[in-house]
Amino acid sequence: MNNTSRISFENNAEKRAHENQDSGINPDETDNYPVLTEILPTLPDLADATQNEKAWNELEQRLSERILQRVEERIQFVLEEIIQQNLAASIQNMTGTLVSEIKKDLQSTLDVVVTHTVTDELHRLRQKEFFSESNHLKITGKNGTGTDRVPNR
Repeated sequence: MNNTSRISFENNAEKRAHENQDSGINPDETDNYPVLTEILPTLPDLADATQNEKAWNELEQRLSERILQRVEERIQFVLEEIIQQNLAASIQNMTGTLVSEIKKDLQSTLDVVVTHTVTDELHRLRQKEFFSESNHLKITGKNGTGTDRVPNR
């Protein structure tokens, strides 16, 4: 048995008989049951209590740090997940808006480029027509005066 606590079983029939008479229980029925009596150890020293408290404080500190670390990791994971979801949705919305604006700007730019190109081509064709008519007049001798030149023979 342990030095700090000692368990003893008492089988004292007289003591139990006297107690049982007061409670109204038949003494013959309880004589066979042992009574458990624990003797408390001496109180620990103050030094042991201080060391024990230090050990508990250290355990509490380590446990607190471990719990805080795990909570922080979990919070970080959850925050990253939420940020990714929100960021993905925001990027999708912004991409749609950006594509729409780019299409609109591209259409506007194409309209301007096509308009300038058609205008330039029409101007070039008119200039060409003017010069070719002018050359035709020079070559044929028609200058719009109404007299035709006939070569002398």
